[in-house]
Amino acid sequence: MTIKVFAFITVVFLISCGGPSEISEEIEGKYKFKYPSGQVEILEMNAHRSYNQKIYANESDYSNSVRPLYNNNGYWYTNDKEIIFERWLDYCYMGRDIDSILTKPELGTTLNCYYHAPTSTHNGRIDIYLENGYVFEKIDVADK
Repeated sequence: MTIKVFAFITVVFLISCGGPSEISEEIEGKYKFKYPSGQVEILEMNAHRSYNQKIYANESDYSNSVRPLYNNNGYWYTNDKEIIFERWLDYCYMGRDIDSILTKPELGTTLNCYYHAPTSTHNGRIDIYLENGYVFEKIDVADK
């Protein structure tokens, strides 16, 4: 499956699950995104509007608690339903193909990010760049 087909299917799936949600305490927790080339990015949304972003070389490194390739901290705030990340570590060319990894990651501000509250099909999501499938899935859900 090509990246474009995967991105299209992801966008259709996310749109079918409804639009962005109101941001509440439910947003706090750990989220995961896996790049097509195998790297794993973890986003931990904390109370007091801070976040931690870690990028691992692969799933095995993440699972075995190997030191991440990159570890970044920043803060986030909201504008209506939009999440804005200050000091976001850009690891890929987000406006292009999410598998186009930068030679050297850069810090910046990420706009137009949205939270999707848990539904019967997912535990919660944060879309950083919905158009190309750069969407984090919540992974630390407590037993219900």
